[in-house]
Amino acid sequence: DNDAFNAIVNSKVALCANQNIPVRINIKSGTVIALAPTDTAALFGNLLDNAIEATSAAEQPEITLDVHNDGEYLTVELANTIKTSVLETNRNLETTKPNKSMHGLGTKSILEIVRRCNGMLKYYERDGMFICHIMLLQESDGR
Repeated sequence: DNDAFNAIVNSKVALCANQNIPVRINIKSGTVIALAPTDTAALFGNLLDNAIEATSAAEQPEITLDVHNDGEYLTVELANTIKTSVLETNRNLETTKPNKSMHGLGTKSILEIVRRCNGMLKYYERDGMFICHIMLLQESDGR
C-alpha cells in the first residue's frame, strides 16, 4: 500500500529483467513503510541501483530484498552477488566512477535517511553476497 515503494521497486525489477538479473522481493504481510515518498524513492532507488550495478559484474547475478516491520522499526535487507569483496577493496564505499563529483551520492543519501530516522545501517559480506542491513525507527503515528 505504498505507491512510491511500488513504483520504484517495479521499475528496478523491470530493469533487472532486461539485464537477466534474478530478483527476489520478500515483503512480510502487513508491512508498513512510513517514510515520505521522496525518502522511499531515494532509499530503495539507490539501494537497488547500487545492487544492480554491483551484481551485473558477478558470474551469477542475483538480488534479494527483504522488507518487514520489527516493532517500531522498518527493517530492510538488500543482498546482491559480487564478483570480489567490496569491503576489502573499498571499505568506505566510495564511487569508482571517473567523475566523483557527479557520482557516489547514493550511499550518502541512504546514510542521511537512516540518520534522520534514528536508524541503523550495516554493510557486510557473506557467501559471495554484499548485504546492506537497515533498521529505521518509524513514529507510532505512522510517519
